[in-house]
Amino acid sequence: MDHLTCAITGHRPEKFYFKEDSSDCKELKEEMKLTFESLYNSGYDQFIVGGARGVDMWASEILLDLRKRFGHLELYCLLPFKSYTAKWSKDDIERQRHILLQANGCKILAERYSRDCYKRRNYEMVDRSQLLLAICDRNNPNSGSMQTVQYARKKHMETIFIDPQTFEFSMVRNAYY
Repeated sequence: MDHLTCAITGHRPEKFYFKEDSSDCKELKEEMKLTFESLYNSGYDQFIVGGARGVDMWASEILLDLRKRFGHLELYCLLPFKSYTAKWSKDDIERQRHILLQANGCKILAERYSRDCYKRRNYEMVDRSQLLLAICDRNNPNSGSMQTVQYARKKHMETIFIDPQTFEFSMVRNAYY
């Protein structure tokens, strides 16, 4: 059976105008959930996240919850380097540990930090996928998420955007924009 894979990119929590426990964040997570359900029903059964706080963590938790309903849904974590969580809070480290224990697979790309480790992780996520879901500000071209989007565009990959302020959904076919 061939699998369709969706990579997920998005901002860390401090890039959003809202806190995680706010109604706006709950609304964004609901949009993410509806998008994942739609993708699964369209044949996407594998999802790759980069293991960051914020969108990656939220997506992982939502996908693991959806796996209870959609038994064939698979979550893979592609991590930039071994100690990437060293500066995180204890709560976030515990959340990530819980995610990694439940994921279908996990790959650590490097033994230690390097200047390009996050970029390499983002590019490998795109290289392993047929679709990119980006939850980020399209007006910030220097963010890691938008750099991932730009790489997907070079590969002519379809990209779904969820605007983190308006929660509007848009799709860019073959990433010509």
